[in-house]
Amino acid sequence: MPAIKIDWADQKYTITEEDSFELGERIEDIVSLSALADMAENPNFRRISRCYAEMINFAGGSVTPREIHSAMMDQIKGQSEENSLLIIQSAITKLMDVLMDGAPEGLVGDDGKKISPS
Repeated sequence: MPAIKIDWADQKYTITEEDSFELGERIEDIVSLSALADMAENPNFRRISRCYAEMINFAGGSVTPREIHSAMMDQIKGQSEENSLLIIQSAITKLMDVLMDGAPEGLVGDDGKKISPS
């Protein structure tokens, strides 16, 4: 997994591949991977805000979940439903990247061809 880049309050933060496991544990204390996947259709903005605050603070920033929540609501306010969904999906995808760190991208069979897990 490449480094994860986060922009917040005119600051840029980076979470390295080496640090992503520890961060993933912290995020999983807030939300499970399956619950996060379900949020694509039924987002829990407060829980997503808590995860983002954890991520930014882990990377060296200083922010509260309430500040993240307010910024998220400001960003979504006045957007079309389609644009709002794109914003939400982008946030969820970044969190899933952290949680999926180290997951196999594809298994290889004895013949060298990729196989999918069953």
